[in-house]
Amino acid sequence: MLLVVFLLLLASLATVLALSGGASPRRGVEVGRELTLLVACALPLALVVASLVWFAYRQGLPGAPFSLETFAAKSVWSVASWPGRIGLAALGLVFLSLLPVLAGTTVRPIEGGQGDDFSGRALLLFEVARQYRTLAACSVCVCLFLPGSLGLILELQALTLFVVDFLFFWAKVFLVQMTALSLEDAFVGRFRGDQAASFYSLAASGLALAGLILLFFDVRL
Repeated sequence: MLLVVFLLLLASLATVLALSGGASPRRGVEVGRELTLLVACALPLALVVASLVWFAYRQGLPGAPFSLETFAAKSVWSVASWPGRIGLAALGLVFLSLLPVLAGTTVRPIEGGQGDDFSGRALLLFEVARQYRTLAACSVCVCLFLPGSLGLILELQALTLFVVDFLFFWAKVFLVQMTALSLEDAFVGRFRGDQAASFYSLAASGLALAGLILLFFDVRL
């Protein structure tokens, strides 16, 4: 899990650095904003990951606490009482707000005129890479916060179980992706760089810390 999240952050950073050489006069401002967002989201992201790992370890989820398979195999919601579920919901909201930054959807190349960042094949590769990062980030969110087997609920077996769960998983990924992109367009994308940084470093971090405290009370109860 840590490796996947680290690679997503590294890919977003690489994209920002690749666009920093653009000829557009406004590119420097946009690159500075994206770098600020990457730094600001580090604290809430660390709080979310650390809280989930600690809770999975203390509640005895089978498997390695740093592995996505652990969270996909057995939902953390199943081992949480009401304080823990509120805490998990808070952590899920924080992670959802971080998805645009992790997926790199807030970074867009400038097209047209002398300020072209990419064109032709390079632009195609940029868009394909961004879509892959978006799918990866949303898949991590589903594995952590929305696991579950629809096939087992319907008591299916063999190939039918695999097909139904495969489609169910990607349906959840699509739902998370649409929600994250809607939040970006309606909320995060409207912030100035300093406002977005304050939101992630203060509001998102505070909500993640509150989630951790609720998980702590759940374990102690």
